[in-house]
Amino acid sequence: MTAIIQLNDIEKSFGALKVLTGVTLDLQDGDISAIIGKSGAGKSVLLKIIVGLLQPDAGEISFGGKSFFSMTRNEIRNFRHRVSYMFQNSALFDAMTIMDNIALPLIERRELKKSVIHEKVLETLAQLDLEGVEDKYPAQLSGGMQKRVALARALITDPEIVLFDEPTTGLDPIRKNIVHGMIAHYQKYFKFTGVVVSHEIPDIFYIAQKVALLAGGKIMAQGAPAEIQTSTDPVVRDFIGIVHPISEEKGTILFWQIKNIAQHGAEKIEELQNAIADLFRQKLPAGTLHVRGDFLFWKMPDTNIKNAQSVCSLLLDAASICLPKGYEGIACTSGYAPFTSEIFSIESEKIPANAVVCGTIDLK
Repeated sequence: MTAIIQLNDIEKSFGALKVLTGVTLDLQDGDISAIIGKSGAGKSVLLKIIVGLLQPDAGEISFGGKSFFSMTRNEIRNFRHRVSYMFQNSALFDAMTIMDNIALPLIERRELKKSVIHEKVLETLAQLDLEGVEDKYPAQLSGGMQKRVALARALITDPEIVLFDEPTTGLDPIRKNIVHGMIAHYQKYFKFTGVVVSHEIPDIFYIAQKVALLAGGKIMAQGAPAEIQTSTDPVVRDFIGIVHPISEEKGTILFWQIKNIAQHGAEKIEELQNAIADLFRQKLPAGTLHVRGDFLFWKMPDTNIKNAQSVCSLLLDAASICLPKGYEGIACTSGYAPFTSEIFSIESEKIPANAVVCGTIDLK
């Protein structure tokens, strides 16, 4: 696989503070790569160097095999047009409408007519299930919707590479998993190369094909998530703690597939996802929620659960009373399956092959 970004011995200091002391890292085309590390390790600094917001003190950066420092001014500008950046905390402008927030990168380039920009923003909103929010302001949207608007702004320029700086900062555990699922889903849909700075362990392992640990100013370990999780390096163990490799995890999965939801707009989608998540929390044993496309998976560590079918039936009965109405044409299919690592892979937007489907609720 081709390395789209290559970093070789990158150094960066701020006064007497040495932040990066020799970072060497290859990031593969078409993958989601995660850069993990403790707060203050220099993850965001490294991301800003990649996108060109900061200049390294030493070292070399190559894009597609060509050194950044040998590029002409036009080549640098063209490269930067291929890269986009999603900031921490979304960084939306409160006094601007959602339309104007998303359009801003295109307006700054001065390459398209206003009418073309308007249509492109509406198209991107539709692709991210955000129809109908263009005239609203950020404060009128939920935190999850603001994250999607920030992603829409990052994608509006059709980038080949999208850099995510701590995209789940400030979110509760449920919404963190929803954002991770959003990144995985749209990365496959738009086919961009993703680089995610995160300290969300083990959640980030479920969506990344490569993980690199930044510590002491250097990349101390890198590889597939399973390789990082099974590393015996004390620096790695100290950071990730005791995390069972994905391939060795056991448990039971309860899943809901929400059918035909896209036509109802972003607010309805989020309302229904949150309602189902609340239902899971209220009715199910302790577990974690994971979102993949139109699926919600609830992973329970109990390997001896004998009442999965009864639990699904209970959920279906409760959902017929508790879930919001007014979703014409929407159905929620519920079922369960033994846990497998494939369920949490970026490709897992289908009912597991060994699943038992217990029933469907029509929300009309």
